[in-house]
Amino acid sequence: MDTRQDVCSVHQLMTVKKLSRGKHKSGKLQHDETEADMLLIYALALLLVGLFAVNGIFAYQSKHIDPAFWTTVWYQTKLIPLFFAANLMIGYGVKFVHQVFGNLTFALTLSKGVEIIVCVVLGFFFMKEVPKWNTYAGLAMVIAGFWVTKMKG
Repeated sequence: MDTRQDVCSVHQLMTVKKLSRGKHKSGKLQHDETEADMLLIYALALLLVGLFAVNGIFAYQSKHIDPAFWTTVWYQTKLIPLFFAANLMIGYGVKFVHQVFGNLTFALTLSKGVEIIVCVVLGFFFMKEVPKWNTYAGLAMVIAGFWVTKMKG
């Protein structure tokens, strides 16, 4: 017997087991809502921490690091491990949102919305920029964009 057929058979068996676990008596697929909710909470937490780390590094750099080239290079080099960890968090956050909603466009749009909110918060803490009415109007447009993206069409 071919090894490739064995692998395909195992994959098919695993898929059938996953589907049969989630079936209701009527035969329709049933979602485990608590599992999806927890995955979404993990995703948002990972996105928040990762985006706060990356944007916080850049905000600190713009406020406190000399803009000379080699000073900036040294600052960025020291923070490579933090960038790597933040990148993993953001990547897994997007992946988990995609698993929950099944829509990559929505997952990426949601991550950008979270990033915009993080930038507003960091702008307030680092630059003392108080959000004005147009900031809130822009955030409302982003939220409306989420709604439009998630609409069935």
